[in-house]
Amino acid sequence: MPEHVSQPETQYGPVPTSIGKEREALVQVEHLYFSYGHHLVLSDITFDIMDGDFLAVIGPNGSGKSTLIRLILGLLTPERGWINILGTPVTSFKHWEQVGYVPQKATRIDMLFPISVAEVVALGRIAAKTFPRWMNRTDTRLIHEALEQVGMASLSNTKIRELSGGQQQKVFIAKAIVNHPKILFLDEPTTGIDANSQENFYHLLGRLNREGITIVIVTHDIGVVTHYVNKVACLNQRLVFHGTHEEFCSSKEARALIPGHNHLIIHRH
Repeated sequence: MPEHVSQPETQYGPVPTSIGKEREALVQVEHLYFSYGHHLVLSDITFDIMDGDFLAVIGPNGSGKSTLIRLILGLLTPERGWINILGTPVTSFKHWEQVGYVPQKATRIDMLFPISVAEVVALGRIAAKTFPRWMNRTDTRLIHEALEQVGMASLSNTKIRELSGGQQQKVFIAKAIVNHPKILFLDEPTTGIDANSQENFYHLLGRLNREGITIVIVTHDIGVVTHYVNKVACLNQRLVFHGTHEEFCSSKEARALIPGHNHLIIHRH
């Protein structure tokens, strides 16, 4: 069901929703169960991801965060329950160009593979095409625009292996947004990136969110990402919390997960 929301503010600007505006659910998850063999990973998960959300998916190691994202993306099949994505059951969803994805360890590339920044982003365009997968002027323009969005256009001809970890992640985000998706999923995207690059990286995601892309990020970087998110989903096999950032900061789940969690509230004003 659509929900009525007020416009949340962060120190980096408002989340792109209007006061009193009805927002659609881009993803609906209902009574989802999943096991690896006899090991139950997710149990009775029900929640929606709304248009305009910047959702942080958090929880301890092994809590099912990455598994949940893979289920939503159709990379795994639920044991029970169902998932709708952009109004269509995930099992029959075809318009994957409307969904961006930056997987775990996206920057672990073959350092001997001589692919340029622009060629990495072009892979996102090629994946959205039907055969024959020829590149044209529109593709070239969209690749440049995506690199402009992430501040990497000046390095378009640089080999991806020559970039820093933070720069490589920006390129992989450009690849994920080159088709102008409605929603972008990122799974632990800052692993191995230094603290300063992480801050810049999240600032980029915050800007993309304000420009209209719904963001879903699996992360352990709670102290940084909470500058930007407006929703939090906390997993530990079950969905132990799903709500606004403000509700999470004052919840028992935050106290249990994050020692000294009050800094999350102090930073949001």
